[in-house]
Amino acid sequence: MGFPPLTAAEQEWLVGRIRSGDEQAEARIVDLFSRPVRMMVRVRAGRRLEEDDVVQEVFVAALTSLRRGQLRDADRLGAFVAGIARNVINKRLRNTRRAAVEPLAGNAGAAVADLREEIARRERRASVRRALDDLAPEDRRILVLTVIEGLRSSQIAQRLGLTEEAVRARKSRALKRLKARLDT
Repeated sequence: MGFPPLTAAEQEWLVGRIRSGDEQAEARIVDLFSRPVRMMVRVRAGRRLEEDDVVQEVFVAALTSLRRGQLRDADRLGAFVAGIARNVINKRLRNTRRAAVEPLAGNAGAAVADLREEIARRERRASVRRALDDLAPEDRRILVLTVIEGLRSSQIAQRLGLTEEAVRARKSRALKRLKARLDT
């Protein structure tokens, strides 16, 4: 489930209405983006975070920023909400990790195990970054538009000036290359 496809005009209208204090427009943003934000929380944090709290914090931050006019390109509303969600989730995860490590100070064995897990996670992230860097820029862009922005192949094709089949083929090949690189 990706972010809902809205035309540039729809996004600009919603952002403009929110800037002018329209509560119905704010409710519409929450309706449109709640499900994708919840999916982001589940995928990025699993059960380590309280989903409802994180989603609420994302929308408080997003609506506050929109009211203040902090979105430069109104037609990038989905990416804006996704970015705020990513930041809130990451902040919550950092705070959760800090809180979990503090009580372990007296238990050296558990602290070493946590350190090993953290090192393994960091190494995995670095491997993914290296694998992504090895992709052609356009293939990487297609994956970003798919995974981060939640666009469908037809929307990506239109945005990049490619055929829908070309987008699907490039995405498939890019994912296979990533998998092969990460399996080694």
